[in-house]
Amino acid sequence: MDENVNYVAKDINPPNVPQASRIKNFWGCLSQKVYEGGWQASTEQQLISRIELKLKEFDLNFVKSLMAGVKAKLRKIDNEEFFLYLKIDILLKNKFLTL
Repeated sequence: MDENVNYVAKDINPPNVPQASRIKNFWGCLSQKVYEGGWQASTEQQLISRIELKLKEFDLNFVKSLMAGVKAKLRKIDNEEFFLYLKIDILLKNKFLTL
């Protein structure tokens, strides 16, 4: 196994932040279009063709709107998390100071 793998440190790449994952929203929309009406693929090629067809149906402005504001959203999440930790820290300090 190659040990020279670049990765993003966990402290700057928090897992499971669905509010920041716009691509999951897009995949969800694509999945709905692909399988609408109970459609099922019999072969891998049928699925690939169906995905390609449904991708063409997306309005580019809709896709842009899904991806818009990702940086601002991440900053907002980061700020909210910081203030949450700050509040917890203050509450814990106050609790121990009053004991």
